[in-house]
Amino acid sequence: MIVVLIAAASVPFQLREKGRDVEFRYRWAAEASVIPTLQRELRAELERDRARTAARARADRLAALKANYPFHQHFFDRNVTFGGQSARLASFADQRSTYTGGAHPNPGTTAILWDRRRGAATSFAALFRNSPGAILRPAYCKGLAAERQRKMGSAKPSGAYWDACPDPLKLTVIPEDKNRDGRFDTINVTADPYAVGSYAEGYYIVMLPVTRALIAALKPEYRASFEAQRQ
Repeated sequence: MIVVLIAAASVPFQLREKGRDVEFRYRWAAEASVIPTLQRELRAELERDRARTAARARADRLAALKANYPFHQHFFDRNVTFGGQSARLASFADQRSTYTGGAHPNPGTTAILWDRRRGAATSFAALFRNSPGAILRPAYCKGLAAERQRKMGSAKPSGAYWDACPDPLKLTVIPEDKNRDGRFDTINVTADPYAVGSYAEGYYIVMLPVTRALIAALKPEYRASFEAQRQ
């Protein structure tokens, strides 16, 4: 087995293990390591994911051996990347990919939005007095249409599925601070494969500017964490 492990309080965490049954990777940004409670949660999840992945892979290998068919090594990858932070909030994209012997890996994205004052994770929607879906959706639908055109061009199929625009709050919403000034200026809306297109098209990522209307809809205690982009 190959094991590579790098960990410290102020540097990114990286672990890679490659054995007979499983290739296992786990990474998180340095900004997650300096939040003690979040780092403890990530370490606990690492141990659970490692044990679960190893057990499933071993069971599949034994089943393959018994049935006399090929076993394909399992794979697990998790990467928590930094999106930005304010005095109150820290934002991360949490991407995972697993492979258990099927036709292709299964990817997925979630968000980690950490509220320092509460010492716990929260959600983007919870930052608002009322749902901001109506504020975000027009710009999101326009951006999604542009991404579909960019990816598929004239090959884009027609039909309700291919033309539909979902509520962005039902996808993964990650606030980002592009200029790193301590306030979020961009909203990353990520749709995983199959959410708005085929697996082959991969992720659909639409970047939306933070607007004055969006800031006005926030709960007062979170408004200082955001800044509007020039329109």
